[in-house]
Amino acid sequence: MPTITPSRVLPRLPLAALLVLVVAATVAAAPAGGPTTTAAPDTVSHPHVYSVKDSPGYTPPVDPEASSELIGRRVSAPLVTKRFTGGARSLNDFGRTVARLLQYDRRDSLERLCVRSDEFRDILWREFPQSRPATGIQWADAWFFLYTRNHKGCGLAMNDWGGQNYQFIGVTCDSTMQYKNFKMYSKLKIIVGNANADTVKWEWVKAIVERKQRFKILALRD
Repeated sequence: MPTITPSRVLPRLPLAALLVLVVAATVAAAPAGGPTTTAAPDTVSHPHVYSVKDSPGYTPPVDPEASSELIGRRVSAPLVTKRFTGGARSLNDFGRTVARLLQYDRRDSLERLCVRSDEFRDILWREFPQSRPATGIQWADAWFFLYTRNHKGCGLAMNDWGGQNYQFIGVTCDSTMQYKNFKMYSKLKIIVGNANADTVKWEWVKAIVERKQRFKILALRD
């Protein structure tokens, strides 16, 4: 995976593409380089910050696919034949698999349940509106932040829930979106019972994607 230094704040992204929310939130939270100092409020000056859009002669980039921001996907994306490697076989199988992996502290297997870089690049990324040329965003930019967030999210899930005996109950999903090459499920709740017979709802899986009856994690909470 290439090493990428975030040098800009990415544009605001639509709610439909949860992946892009991960990228935008992470970039916006990243501190600027170099030391920082704190001054008294009455001594701090606030010069006007000019946008490149205010520059003389500025013209916005040509964006023939601008409407994709409104519908949440690129209609020009090509069909692909590539399949997911691994993954669960159904939504309920996904929930059972997650519960089992946490019960036995299988972080490595949980990470393998996440989409891989080549799957993100070849199947998912080109359907998101942010992949269109006018944005200037490359798939590797988005992948860097997504991978980092999912890697951290797997560790947090193991720390919070790992090593306990769970009984899978069900999975609910509040939002779905059909793309040309995959289907995305978001706002998931994985419902399990623990050893104390309490019902627990896990909400740390932000989105999963389905491709040819294979379900994999797209984004986790960190």
